[in-house]
Amino acid sequence: YSVHLATPVNMALRDRRDQMRAVLADARTWPRVIIGGDFNDGRIPGMAAERGYAWPTEDGPRTVFFGRWDHIVVKGLDPLDDTSGTVLDTRTASDHRPVWAAVVVR
Repeated sequence: YSVHLATPVNMALRDRRDQMRAVLADARTWPRVIIGGDFNDGRIPGMAAERGYAWPTEDGPRTVFFGRWDHIVVKGLDPLDDTSGTVLDTRTASDHRPVWAAVVVR
């Protein structure tokens, strides 16, 4: 899933949580899932982690001025140790710093 949840200006946190709940509900039946993108809040990916998803991009530098809002969470895939990161120089291609993670299919 590639997500871009609503901005804090457009929706309250509870509404963005509802958006994430909809994605997680749709993903429930799949054995392997990757959800990545702009969550517009650093806490939202924790909802997936509470449901057993791995969160390889939880720690790292800011991805936007306000904090670390861009993440990847996975289910049914094993993140490799120390193989996730953040692209620090976007050469002005975006106002966000992209994140990446390497995983192994189980």
